Amino acid sequence: MDSSIYQPLPGRGFGPFRRDRIWLAEDHFLSVSSSRFVDTYERFYFADIQAIYFREWYSQYLVILIAQLVPCFAFLILAIAHHRAWLMPLFPLATWTIAYAWLGPQGDCSTQTLLGTHAIPAISRRPAYDQLLQRLVPLIETAQGALDIEGFTLVAPAVSDVSPPPMERLAPPKALYRGWFFEAAFITVAVAGVVSLWNATNIHGVGLDRLGNALSLVGLLLIVVALVRASRVDVGGPVIGCLWGLVGIQCLSAVSAILAVTMQMAVPRGTSTPPLTSLPDLLPFTNAIQIACILLAIVGLLLIINQKNGQPSV
Repeated sequence: MDSSIYQPLPGRGFGPFRRDRIWLAEDHFLSVSSSRFVDTYERFYFADIQAIYFREWYSQYLVILIAQLVPCFAFLILAIAHHRAWLMPLFPLATWTIAYAWLGPQGDCSTQTLLGTHAIPAISRRPAYDQLLQRLVPLIETAQGALDIEGFTLVAPAVSDVSPPPMERLAPPKALYRGWFFEAAFITVAVAGVVSLWNATNIHGVGLDRLGNALSLVGLLLIVVALVRASRVDVGGPVIGCLWGLVGIQCLSAVSAILAVTMQMAVPRGTSTPPLTSLPDLLPFTNAIQIACILLAIVGLLLIINQKNGQPSV
């Protein structure tokens, strides 16, 4: 790419195996998506651009932020009331939460041309979108000219049997959600939380404890698969936020169990009770985690049912 012709525009997407940038030329801008093996280029001429959109995932941002703030305060209370060892998971989690809150909600950007809607993956934040508009709007208006409203007349569109050529990276709408996979995932997580909560408050033996752990593992796997499927089907931002919140709560529960077992190593052996039940001070915290997991799973279940009922029937 000739740096004397193309200039960088605001916006940058990155990941473990990709990198997205936008470049400005004299009569168009270039969207570049690079991976380790393939580079995809899309040119959008200013004379052909009809609109540039940005959809912000604000509800998903709030749900994920709250899901991160709750364990932060929980770790802080445990560190003050019980042991400073709870500060170990607090510092990285608090750092990540502050960075996430400072960056703000994410979103997806797209441009409308004569051939359809095309994604611009390099723009994922509102400030980058605003800066992009400041640079492109004057160029688009210059290329297309001012619209003469007084001399404007309606003209019937020409009918043509020729289909437009296929475009790379055309962003089709997500498929409508069908089936019961998301409902099954939320129900499994809720049942696992009920079983674990019941076994923690009333010890019923190792068998029920293993059943709760197995249900929790299956529920976590279903939630991860549901997050992957949410990128292909239309389930709504709040449902995706609930999925991420459940992942965060499950990770918090795992970290809490590891720390509890670590602190129990200083307790004399010879007891057959599970690690968490041998530390009664931690039981309210673990019970609160299970209750939060159950409530979030129920909210996600109601949201996905409402989302499916609101879809048009086919």
